[in-house]
Formats: sequence, C-alpha cells, structure tokens
Amino acid sequence: MSYRSAAVAVVAVLASASAVTVADRSSTTLPPAQRLTAEQVPPGATALTCPPPPSGADTVTSLFAVSPAGGPQSSAPGALDLAPLRLPPRPMLSSVTTAGEPLQRALKPGTAGLLVGASGELAPGVSAVVSSVLASLKTSGLAASACGAAANDWWFSAVDTSVGARSRLVLSNPTRAVAVVDLALFGYNGPIEPAGARGITVAPFSERTLDLSRFAPGSDALTVNAHASRGAVVAAVLTTKRRRVSAAGSEWIAPSAGPATQVVINPTPPLQAEAPGGGRDQPGGAADVPPQDGKQRLVLTNTSRREALVHVRVFDASGTFTPTQLADVRIRPGSVVVEDLLPITQGLAAGIRMNSNVPVTGAVTTITADPTEDFTVSTASEALTDPAVVPLLSDSDLTLLLTTPDPIGGSVRVATFNDAGTRLRNQVVNVKGAAVTVWEPPEDTKPGYLVLSRRAGEAISGMASYRSPDGITSVPLRSGVWSITRPAVAPVP
Repeated sequence: MSYRSAAVAVVAVLASASAVTVADRSSTTLPPAQRLTAEQVPPGATALTCPPPPSGADTVTSLFAVSPAGGPQSSAPGALDLAPLRLPPRPMLSSVTTAGEPLQRALKPGTAGLLVGASGELAPGVSAVVSSVLASLKTSGLAASACGAAANDWWFSAVDTSVGARSRLVLSNPTRAVAVVDLALFGYNGPIEPAGARGITVAPFSERTLDLSRFAPGSDALTVNAHASRGAVVAAVLTTKRRRVSAAGSEWIAPSAGPATQVVINPTPPLQAEAPGGGRDQPGGAADVPPQDGKQRLVLTNTSRREALVHVRVFDASGTFTPTQLADVRIRPGSVVVEDLLPITQGLAAGIRMNSNVPVTGAVTTITADPTEDFTVSTASEALTDPAVVPLLSDSDLTLLLTTPDPIGGSVRVATFNDAGTRLRNQVVNVKGAAVTVWEPPEDTKPGYLVLSRRAGEAISGMASYRSPDGITSVPLRSGVWSITRPAVAPVP
C-alpha cells in the first residue's frame, strides 16, 4: 500500500463517522439521470502517528506539524491537535485552529509516540515531522522522520544489524483494534525466517519496539517488511551506530514506496550539494573532487520468487547514463545485493532510476565525516501528485534533490512560509529532464516551511536533505492528502 492510499484509507474511515451512504443492491440498471457521479472532496479528518523520541538525556527532539493554507477547504471549522499515543481519555498537548500556522513542540526523550489529528478545514494536506539531535558518548547525529498514516504494509531497506549497529523497529497502533504484524526479512543469502517474526501483537493505542538483531543479527544491509495481517499500524526504524568506543551516527530510516518494477531514489550526496546564488535551481551538484571520507552504497532487494535483472541508470548534472558495472545487476530471489556508488557519483548529487523484470526495492546509504561522522538512508520515493510540505529545521541547511525521467523536464512551485505561517515568497524551480536538479532556499530564509506543488511535467520525485554541524538526515518528498473520492452511489428503488 502506498503512503497516499494508506492516508486516503484512514481518511475514508474517519469520514464515514459523519456521512453514511447506501450501496446500490438493485440488480436493475437505473437510468443515468438517477445515478450520482463520483466527486473529489476535501477530507473531513486526517490522522498521523509519530514515532517516540529517541532516549538519552542529551537528545533534543522537536515536532513540526502544519495544515497548509490555500488548498481545498471544508466548510466546517477545524483544528490541528497533538496528543500522546495512549488509550482515551488522553490529554491535549497542543492545538492550532488556523490553516498555515505551524504546531511546534519540544519532546522529552523516552516519551511515548504522538497522535497528530486534523479536522474540518485543517484536514487537507496536513504534514508532520519529528527531528532529533543526538549527542552523547553512545549516540550522535541528526535524525528526522515523517509521521505517517496507519497502513498494513511497510518496507525498510538498508537496515543495519551488524556489530556496532543497533536497529529498532517501532510498531505503533493508533486504532481501537488489536493489530497483528508479520515480519518478512531479506538478506544477502535470501529470505530469513526467524522464530517469533510472525503473529506480533500490538495493543490498541500503543506501540511496541523490537530489536531487529534478535531476528537477523550481523547484517549490514537488511530489508524488512512489516505486514499487518490484522488491523493497521505505523512502522518506523531507528538505527544507531558506534565505531569502537565512539558514536557514529543515528537515523530514522524512511519507509520505501514498496517493491516495483520501476524505482527512483534521490540520494543525499556525501558532500553538500550547493546551489550557488540561493534559491536558484541548479542542475547538478557540488564538489570539485570526490570526498575522501565519504561512502555511498546502493542496496537492491529482490522481493520476488524469480531472479531479478535490474538495469540501473544514473541522473547527474549533465543528463543520464548507465554505469558499466550496474548495466545488468542480477539478484537471486529474496536476496539483497550491495553496489558501491561512490566511484560512479564521485560524491556529487545524482538520482538513481532502476528498471527490473520483477518487483524490487532499494535505498542508498550515505556516510559522511564532514563536519562529523553520521549517515543517512535515502529510500525509494513516489512521484509528486499533490502539494508536499518540507519543514525548515532549525540550525540545518536544506537541499532539495529533484529528478524526472521525462526528457522534456518539468517544474515545481515553491512557496516559502515563516514559522508564523506567513507566506514570504513564491518561486518556480525548473526540473531538468533526465538529470538531477539541486535547489536551496535563499540564505535569509528563517525557520518555517516550504510547500512544493508540481507545476509542469510528470513523475517528479525528490528528497529533502538536511545538513548541520550535528550530522545529516533525509526525508523523501511526499504528497499530502488534499482530497478524497466520494464514490458514486445510487438510491435503492
């Protein structure tokens, strides 16, 4: 299930509480004049769940949520609310009632996950992100995760359970019913079927954390599928790494779009991909020489029962090409293959497009030591269909990496808002066809957020890459749910 379809499913369930339709049970065909047509309407309610803040006394975590103004609005008044993930009655932690006004809150380490609920005129397009700065002897780095809607299928690539790494799967159940989750794991030698990976129960309005090394220890490139065989959950994976006695970075691994025969990844480069001039779109990237301490690995997973033949193309500043070593990558059924990308990208901004004869999924792991050792995992993302929100994290530099396989190219409109929800400017960013486009906000942009809307072109996807003195992190661009389909119904004769 895609993120968008998952969110629509949640919205449809919530909307059903206020609108009841009667299905057509008649075997006769009604005249066309008597049959209502399907229509697009704003959602009446939206629900997102955020993972719990990482533990550690020196960890600083903040939440950002907003319902952007300017989209299709419901006539009903509404609110954007924040509450802990627990059984009702639950306390209200924070709330806003104006579209476009961000909801921001500092979170204490080790507390429970959070529920972000939007209703009425604030339901369309709602988005939320949690970000953490980890700074201790055991953990370090910059980590961010988008909050998600409950779904029954979640995929994570490039999960590390090797010596020195710890990866924890957080399963959150924001519903009133017990959820039952089955784990499927894929490694270098094929599918992994450990004891205890099936029938994992998650109680209503609660979360459960699992150490993935319990199921598949010693793998530096594990792919995990969390499938809810009953109910629905929101899943997240937090990986922390240590090198000898020092912390070596942390990351919330973003869920992938799911296995497909065509996969696009817009990975964060080891060095900052600069767009000189501020706020201008620049095809390509950043460095004159390859990074000396950076690493970049492409993790490919064949989730099918047939051998995969994957053709990999790279979008760089000048266009697209097929690396000789990635022209035809063969992957055994249920297996993982890792390829070194650094000699190909030279540490510059580049997009990855994969075509396969069977469904595959993938991710790119980027490791940097500048200015501090940290890593990020850039996962497969879906193309933009509706506006997407990108928060401007405090004390971090944002870079947008945009690609489209369409040779004609396309463009997106970027609206910039400050932290009070006031629109500051509108810009059009041209996305070069079959290449990578790098864009950064102007240097004088204060903390706030961006709203990206596809203006022209097809299959535009992207990644929000953040870099600060504390490390790097990345969040895929994800369309919000701005409308749902009210199905066609006919009255019972």
